[in-house]
Amino acid sequence: MPKIVDHDNRKREILEKALELFSLGGFHASSFAEIAESCGLSRTNMYNYFKSKEEIFFYAVEDIFNRISVEIDRIARQKNVSIVRKLSSIYEIFTDNSAIGRYSFIITELAQKLKNENAEFLAKLQEAAKALRQKIESLLYREGNPILAPQVPVIATLFFSLVESSISHSLFIDKGFIQNNIASLLNLESFV
Repeated sequence: MPKIVDHDNRKREILEKALELFSLGGFHASSFAEIAESCGLSRTNMYNYFKSKEEIFFYAVEDIFNRISVEIDRIARQKNVSIVRKLSSIYEIFTDNSAIGRYSFIITELAQKLKNENAEFLAKLQEAAKALRQKIESLLYREGNPILAPQVPVIATLFFSLVESSISHSLFIDKGFIQNNIASLLNLESFV
């Protein structure tokens, strides 16, 4: 009897293996055949899931943005947690070396390289980033000081600048310092 494989689970497994290869050897150095081999699949069988390593990468970016979005929603719904602690937890999503955060650097690096090659990908990336920023803005509007509401877009942009900087310069930035001082860095003491 043939083995039944959950298509979505298999795609996620391929995605994880591909991201590991991309982070170890780089996107351009990793071949479609190597990804297939690392998954225990033939190259022909891989085509049942993805047509190219670029498609795997685009799927990875979409999947990671979706997972980040779900986590931001979960954090935003927490009761009896300060806005500063919520933002700190959201910062951790992007910069923690477990789960989602461990691929932030490679995703950011590859997105920078590929955005010039693929206008459709760039538009999707900008749309996803805007949606995440809007979630942060909603959180700030809902839980922040109404007097400072006009500054919410600026604060959200600063927050994402900290996140992006931390991802891009992970060797040089003390993430613990940033996480412990998010309120000061974003001038949130007067906001809450």
